[in-house]
Amino acid sequence: MLATNSIIIKAMAITILVGVMASCGKHAQEINEVYFSENSIVYDRDAIEISDTLTGEIIIPECMGAIDLSIVDTVMCISTRGYTTLFELRNLNGDSLTSICVKGNGPNDLTSTMTNGVKFQDESGSGLWVVDVGNAQLKRLNISESIKRGEALIDQSYRINPMVKFAAVVGDSMLQEIMDDDIGFRLRISESADIDNVIADEPMYKIAFDDMGDCFSAYNSPLSVSPDGRYIVIAMRAINQVNIHDLKDSSKKTVSIGNVAGVENLFGEYSLPYWTYYSDIELTDNLIFALYINHIYDRPDDFIEPPSELHVFDYSGCLKCIIPLDRYIRDISFSKYDGYIYALTFDEEILRYKPEL
Repeated sequence: MLATNSIIIKAMAITILVGVMASCGKHAQEINEVYFSENSIVYDRDAIEISDTLTGEIIIPECMGAIDLSIVDTVMCISTRGYTTLFELRNLNGDSLTSICVKGNGPNDLTSTMTNGVKFQDESGSGLWVVDVGNAQLKRLNISESIKRGEALIDQSYRINPMVKFAAVVGDSMLQEIMDDDIGFRLRISESADIDNVIADEPMYKIAFDDMGDCFSAYNSPLSVSPDGRYIVIAMRAINQVNIHDLKDSSKKTVSIGNVAGVENLFGEYSLPYWTYYSDIELTDNLIFALYINHIYDRPDDFIEPPSELHVFDYSGCLKCIIPLDRYIRDISFSKYDGYIYALTFDEEILRYKPEL
């Protein structure tokens, strides 16, 4: 459940950024290119002891149309391509519970779904936040009550910017990652009840691109907010780094395993990134799970699909471990109930892994 103390957020507008890095492990290298913050931890991969490969237990051999997976309490919430409904709900053994959310403009409908990895649990039940892109709204989907009713219950909704890439409510504040035609990606913080009442608004990255297509390719990345609402964490797709933004003291840092490419080496043919490093991120109370897929593009129709890895950090940027997985994974979600990482593959399988942390 996100923090209710909006002081954390409002501190961004008044706190001076202090460049202090925690000492952690072996990170003697300097960062090649500063995209997000000068405060950087660069780990030498050759000096890291890699864990044994985890073998996944197949829960659902094929979940047709699945594009995203979130574990809410003891329920798998599977976002689908919307052939009939937009969410399929199953228990953690893969048994079907119900399907919810038809496409529409009603009070409990969605026009599209973009889950943000942010969940809630309170006296009203448990569920997740969904960005309804078509209606420019952030909606709270109450999963536990939806199962009882046999149909979707959206119990809160907020207006958001039409150009939003990510949105979350933290206390009485709204966080939005916005694609700005003039500046690129911005972090805007406002009152949740009135997004026009802006508390803070700043560019997210230090390097700008003249071409907005290049900007999108470089910076469009999985992002989420820690359960206590203190940290924004970004696992970058086109750049080999994880960004950690502490909203309490406004400090920022980047963590990378191996160094990052310079701007001139980001893009190949057709302005596509040479690599896709991270495809998803999952945040728990104490840990960051960054899903590393290391997609290497030679041509748009010719790429290598290596088994994925979990890069596990704490919020100070300390690397806890690297866990190789036995599959090429698209999406992950952590279950506090049983301690498993649930995973969706590009072949629409759903598996689970039990990391020993």
